[in-house]
Amino acid sequence: MSDDSVFILDELELRPGMLAPFRKAFLAQYAPGARQRGMRLLHTWVTPPVELETGRTKVVLVWQLDGVSGFWTMRSQNGGPETAAWWQNCE
Repeated sequence: MSDDSVFILDELELRPGMLAPFRKAFLAQYAPGARQRGMRLLHTWVTPPVELETGRTKVVLVWQLDGVSGFWTMRSQNGGPETAAWWQNCE
């Protein structure tokens, strides 16, 4: 890890029953493009640690980028329709 790393936290709240479908879609549809944009997934935190039948599950994704320039490079590539569609489907 570089001293000038930039970290991004993405926080999502999932409806009951959506954790497994989210993980599958995330790994297949979002993560490959994120890696191409220079993002490295360091952690995926899920709380509560088990999915409950009622209530929402919170997912926190912790990403690392190579400094401020890596952040702006990622941001300049983040405007594609597939990225926007991904986040709209997470709502």
